[in-house]
Amino acid sequence: MSLFANPIKWADSAVKSKSRMFLLMALQLMLLLFGLWIFHDSLSDVDSYADLSILEFMGALSFVFVAGAWMPFTYLYCLYRLLKIIKDERNIQQHVT
Repeated sequence: MSLFANPIKWADSAVKSKSRMFLLMALQLMLLLFGLWIFHDSLSDVDSYADLSILEFMGALSFVFVAGAWMPFTYLYCLYRLLKIIKDERNIQQHVT
């Protein structure tokens, strides 16, 4: 199944339900936090970053949260809402005809 061959079926397989959407969001957030934690540990050896706590480090990299969490979360939610609208329109058309 390809995104270009059948985009609606591809999107439906990605975010079929609200629970799957939240599961994907949680997975994205865990991977992002894990990557930032590893990055913080690798920088803790450098003297200029040794005093920086993990919360201060994440605050300094807040743009990473926007690009790595907020934008994918918004994308997944929009996919979920658009699929719901498409399914509702198909159900309405089936009942009308």
